[in-house]
Amino acid sequence: MINNEVTKNEAITNNNLILEFLDITNEEKNAAVSRVKQQVKEPWTKEKIDRYNSESVIRDGTNCYAYAIGATSTISGLYRPGLISKCKPPKSDFQDEYELVKCFKKDCDWLNLPYTHVLSRDPEVFAKMQREFGFYPNEHMVGLFSVKYYDGIIRGFHFIRYDPEFGWSEKKDYGGYATNIENLNSVLGKPELTFAGCFIIHRRSAEDDKSNHWEESLS
Repeated sequence: MINNEVTKNEAITNNNLILEFLDITNEEKNAAVSRVKQQVKEPWTKEKIDRYNSESVIRDGTNCYAYAIGATSTISGLYRPGLISKCKPPKSDFQDEYELVKCFKKDCDWLNLPYTHVLSRDPEVFAKMQREFGFYPNEHMVGLFSVKYYDGIIRGFHFIRYDPEFGWSEKKDYGGYATNIENLNSVLGKPELTFAGCFIIHRRSAEDDKSNHWEESLS
């Protein structure tokens, strides 16, 4: 825990330290989310991808969720569906995949991050979209999975993303590296992962027509 308030505020702004979500004030949490709101609209470039590996503070302070939406704020524990939107208490289990999806959608709304939710939980549809549908600039696809343990309770989650320019990729948990996914079936076939949903993320301004082409294509 960092006691110097100036240092904590600078860390939120400059990503030069990793802060614990449970150790910062509500005001600091709001400041962190404001930073994330800006980051998720940034262009997805090779330089930005490399930061998840080359900058240790970002590598250690972000997880698969942060990577999927393009966030680089280093607040350990923030990147869990439902925390950004304050609709899910920290460290509480998810009842089912529907709640997991609901929390992610509420987070996107909180971040003013437009999305199109593909109303299918069939991973084959997920793979087919990557092959057959076009993307506008600054759009990418996100896959959300639940992680279940032997008792069947959802205690974890995993995100992967598809960018037309870079293909499939993922980041492991806090401290893990961002890597390419050479074979999508290697993820879809993992027994501990249950496919929960697919989303098209529109990293564009509110004035843009954010999803009509997807809604028409999927109707």
